[in-house]
This record gives sequence, C-alpha cells and structure tokens, in this order.
Amino acid sequence: MSVDPSTDGAFMQRRFAAPPEHVFAGWTEPALARQWLLTGIIGEITALSMDARVGGVFRATGTRFEAFGEFLELGRPRRLVLTFGIPAQGPSSERLVVELEREGEGCLLSLTKEGLPTELGQEPQEVWDGMFDRLALAIR
Repeated sequence: MSVDPSTDGAFMQRRFAAPPEHVFAGWTEPALARQWLLTGIIGEITALSMDARVGGVFRATGTRFEAFGEFLELGRPRRLVLTFGIPAQGPSSERLVVELEREGEGCLLSLTKEGLPTELGQEPQEVWDGMFDRLALAIR
C-alpha cells in the first residue's frame, strides 16, 4: 500500500481472477462480505448488518472489533464509495473508494483510503493482503 502524506490517504491495487461483478458483490452482499471483511489477523465477524444502497449503512461486530459505515456511492459493478470507522480507533471515519476495471476474465481492484491521519489510517499491508486473499476465495 502506498501512502500519500499530503492527503492523509493510501492507495493499493489487487488483481482478481473474478470479473468486476463478483468482486463488487463481495463488498455489498452480507453473506460474502462476512467471509473476508475484517477477518483474519484482526478477528472474525460475529454479526453483520448491511444495507447496500446509497445512504444505507453497515455495522460489523467481531471477536475483537466493532466497525460501521455508510454507502455513499454505488456504481455497480465499477465503483463503490463508503465511509468506514472503527470506534476503538476514535470517533472519525475514513472514506474508501473502490474502483474495479475489467482485465480479460478478471479485474483490477484499486482501493483508495482517504481522511484519516497516517497513524490511524494505515494498517499493515499484510492485513489487506490477507483480507483480499479471503475475498478471492469467497467469490470463486
């Protein structure tokens, strides 16, 4: 993940063998999202509610975390923008911009994280790599 200190943001990309429609579903369908989002190093989801529409909210409770957010933009299946916060890290939330570009039978996911100071907004690369490995398995 590359960090841009001038924008309090970070950027990463990941290629998936699945088409954009499947990867997008992994972010917006609760049965798929609970298999990868916030799982692994930071715990497992024990409860998830998700209303994947503009203005809809999600709340995830896990073995070691609680997270919340709001869907700001849903450009199915190419773009998704949402807020994301973990109360234990403070009252602020960050903005995640997910863009999906078709590449043959698969796609390239570009994730931009915006809006939190670097010390709060940067998880280690292995956290995102692990979550995206589980996303790839969930959408097969």
